[in-house]
Amino acid sequence: MSDYFYELVARLQENQLLTDPPYIHGLLTGFATTPDPDHEKLWMEIAAGRLLPEQLQDEVIDVIGFLSEDLSSNNFHALFREDSNSEPERWINGYLKTVEIHEEQWREENEFHAKAAIALVTLHSLIDEEVRQEFNIIQPGHQELREQPEKVTHLAITIHQHFHGDLDDEFNAGNGFDLPVDERPSLPGYPQEQLDGMDEQALFALVIGNDDRLPLEVVHTCAEREEEMVPLLHKHLETDTHWSSEANDGDWWGLLHAVFILGLIPGEASARALLKGFRRITYDRNNNLTDWFSGYWPALCRNKTEYTTSPMRQIAEDKELDWYPRSHAVQCVIADASEGEPARLEDAIDWLAALCADASQNPEFRIMSAHSLLDQPRERHRQLMEDLVYLQDPGSWLGNSFSRDDIDRAFARCDKPEWTRFTNPWHFYNPEEIQRRQQRWLKEAKMQEQKPQSMDYQGPVETYVRTQPKIGRNAPCPCGSGKKYKKCCMNTLH
Repeated sequence: MSDYFYELVARLQENQLLTDPPYIHGLLTGFATTPDPDHEKLWMEIAAGRLLPEQLQDEVIDVIGFLSEDLSSNNFHALFREDSNSEPERWINGYLKTVEIHEEQWREENEFHAKAAIALVTLHSLIDEEVRQEFNIIQPGHQELREQPEKVTHLAITIHQHFHGDLDDEFNAGNGFDLPVDERPSLPGYPQEQLDGMDEQALFALVIGNDDRLPLEVVHTCAEREEEMVPLLHKHLETDTHWSSEANDGDWWGLLHAVFILGLIPGEASARALLKGFRRITYDRNNNLTDWFSGYWPALCRNKTEYTTSPMRQIAEDKELDWYPRSHAVQCVIADASEGEPARLEDAIDWLAALCADASQNPEFRIMSAHSLLDQPRERHRQLMEDLVYLQDPGSWLGNSFSRDDIDRAFARCDKPEWTRFTNPWHFYNPEEIQRRQQRWLKEAKMQEQKPQSMDYQGPVETYVRTQPKIGRNAPCPCGSGKKYKKCCMNTLH
């Protein structure tokens, strides 16, 4: 995320606009948190009352989207220098400016989310002695903040997650749960010595026996036993009953773990098994595993591209397949080429351009794959991309996926492939992520219990399952507005 942010700061400096990085980062973090942000007022703040060029507007919205994703996944960090006397204060002032701009909206949210309100007052008190005295807050002020900069990060994450439904006032995912100790979900842990003494069958039993709470040390131990584990993982992915709605939780989560573990293992056998998982997951867009892997396939193939790129290329070229697996396969091919000689990348981009230019290809595939051309624009393909603008059917779900203005912006910013942000699929196993998921499941179960139910229905608690693949940031919004997802409903859904 920080690379994208500093690129934006450089662009603002080029245009002689707001150039205080800590203040801007705090300001945009606040906008990423605000449920219904007023972008027009943001443009005015950044441009000091002048008109902000549309190209920069789009880049600002991109950064806000990345911040929202990072805040939701606990990957966020407030950007300021810890050794600076003023940068933490400027960051907080930027955040509070957002609150001022949306004063009524934030007041309503704080009334509904008491713990978010407490976190906001605490954040404000870090730079305002009067607030500390008024609310009798006993904690370090901004003079001591250099010694614990993580406090700002923690408060920003807490506010965002309360506002956007990741937490409610009976749960707190900051440094643990606000549940009694005996009610907190237990997380498994296995000493490395114990794991080293297990055979492959015992390790595999852990893989399918811990649902989504499998510790990272088990994943790495399985990956180290590649010769023994790959056949077991491959067999699990080949078993049809594990993909059915009747599969038990352990077998279903085992599919996810199998793909993530195979992503760590190099070699041909691992590649064959990983490709099996790729086909099962992406060929059926209603598969509930789709979202867990969206964007991560290039990273999962990275250590075995000599065995995965050719099959991925074949998938991308297969006209009989749906656009969804084909577009993911395209990303894997281009990502692999980007790791080699420049000429190899240019050949791969030309290959993709030829697919997009082929009128016999599925229109949805041509349009969605054109986004990869936008990520790495070449002047020789500009006319093709402009032609594809007119291929879009406003009456279809694709709507206005991209415009000529988007093409101009792509050439202005040069190469920026989206997969470079999805390099670590294994953060799924971070203890903080595991804790956060357990809290989410508890919250959903609690909400389900509180719903009135008829006397004759005692069905199981069900969690939300997405019915369509994850929407790309530049894809048309499914609400039918004709706008891009990132400019329409993305903030609301996040």
